[in-house]
Amino acid sequence: MNTSDQLADFEQATCLGFEIAETDLPARFGLHAEATLEDPGMYYLNARLGGEVVASTIAYVTEDQLGIYGMSTLPRFRRRGYGTALVHAAVATRPDLPASVHPDPPSVPMYTCWGFEPAGYIARWDRANQLG
Repeated sequence: MNTSDQLADFEQATCLGFEIAETDLPARFGLHAEATLEDPGMYYLNARLGGEVVASTIAYVTEDQLGIYGMSTLPRFRRRGYGTALVHAAVATRPDLPASVHPDPPSVPMYTCWGFEPAGYIARWDRANQLG
């Protein structure tokens, strides 16, 4: 079960991992609603070194799929295996299910190294880009 502290640590690591400036960090639970803690399929996973969160990701489980989202590692801890450990931890939540990720283009080689295979592209709709 997730705790509000796990979620807060996840959000902080996500922001720092994606290199959002300290002055632009959102308030606690500014990225994910605290109510997501009640979702039994949601897992906020944090890798720690000496008590400090150095990487984070989300594993989201449905009845037929495991999704891995928001993988981030703080810049000074990259290339040390924390992301690999989190992918293994995410898959371990439901190893009987197929897993999917939606990586940004620079991350594709990392995921293919871990055994993920490209399976197409995703299209996104945004009201700001609405036609007409």
